[in-house]
Amino acid sequence: MNRTCPGAEDRTTGGISGFGALRREPQTRKSATSSFLALGMDIADDSPSKMPGHNPFGSAFRCNGSRGSVLVMAGILSLICSGCAVRAPNPPAGLVIDWPRYLGTWYELARFDHRFERDLVGVTATYGLLPDGRISVLNAGRKGAIEGERSSAQATARMTGPATLSVTFFWPFSGDYRVLAIADDYRWAVVGSSTRSYLWFLHRSPQVPTADWTALEDAARQAGYDLAGLIRVQQVAAP
Repeated sequence: MNRTCPGAEDRTTGGISGFGALRREPQTRKSATSSFLALGMDIADDSPSKMPGHNPFGSAFRCNGSRGSVLVMAGILSLICSGCAVRAPNPPAGLVIDWPRYLGTWYELARFDHRFERDLVGVTATYGLLPDGRISVLNAGRKGAIEGERSSAQATARMTGPATLSVTFFWPFSGDYRVLAIADDYRWAVVGSSTRSYLWFLHRSPQVPTADWTALEDAARQAGYDLAGLIRVQQVAAP
């Protein structure tokens, strides 16, 4: 089995790193404004309390600076556990995402369970184009029930390959976003990160026909994922 350990690769080349691997990049900002789950995600919450927000990109965090807080580092260490992480597949050769076409709102139909989204339902991811060519990201969900308290997280992303993004929720930490499969008409997508611990099924509609669900499962299995741990996400009714 192909495994990668933190610290096992050269992080100075700008390539995709393993889960939890740290990579140094030039510092362009002096500080960030807030923290989320002690991992440094910028949160916009419409309730007085902060709750875990959707994080479909922040799985493989990379530290671009040398002065991260103790809490941030502790959060990362808790994520990388104590061992090595199984490396996830790259997008298939020849898959080229039309990013302008990819923009807009996606509904999360299913995911592998992880701490960032625990108990969140009605999750959406909305992407937009920024003037500088980067992609804006707004992820939102409800705690426990469709009528529950809303939590949201904002981020920016930059294209790193034909089907990959590097997403930053809270500078200087970024995560790998890999589109592993997509429907010809861009109605559904299978998204992963740099390890097999993360997987998402996204769709343009909150309620989908059985044929689309089967296509998502088949695409994920073809990419090498075991779907035993996949959980379906409660969604709003179709418009």
